[in-house]
Amino acid sequence: MIKENRTNREIINIIVSHNSEEYNLLKLAEECTELSEVLIKMVTKPNRREEKIPQFIEELGDVKLRLDVLIAK
Repeated sequence: MIKENRTNREIINIIVSHNSEEYNLLKLAEECTELSEVLIKMVTKPNRREEKIPQFIEELGDVKLRLDVLIAK
């Protein structure tokens, strides 16, 4: 379990040391898929766009984390 007071770099290093590159690629693909789902809903349901912004930000952060993990490896 990751402690909350760790830095982003420490968290990334833990993920890099515990997961294979293939696993990290699969997780990145999964996070990209989730981000694209949110984006598609924001485009196709513009009247509900505002309520999707927090989910968009969360998914974008997940994608960034997975990219950072792959870059660190």
